Amino acid sequence: MLLQTELNRLVEELHRAEEAQRNTEAARHRLEVELRDMAARLEQAEHVALREGKRIVAKLQNRVNYSLLYNIY
Repeated sequence: MLLQTELNRLVEELHRAEEAQRNTEAARHRLEVELRDMAARLEQAEHVALREGKRIVAKLQNRVNYSLLYNIY
């Protein structure tokens, strides 16, 4: 009887450990998906920032060139 009780306790402990492992794997998978999504969003934001930065620099260069051309300070 004592062995059966111990066996039941160990089986229950094993089931809890297996469930915890499944939950951990599911959380890991969700985090990997979220990480890929965030990396893609970051790459897109960097691309937009670079493009807009170049546009602003060109606009300022045009202003400087215009000022120099017409001696406007």
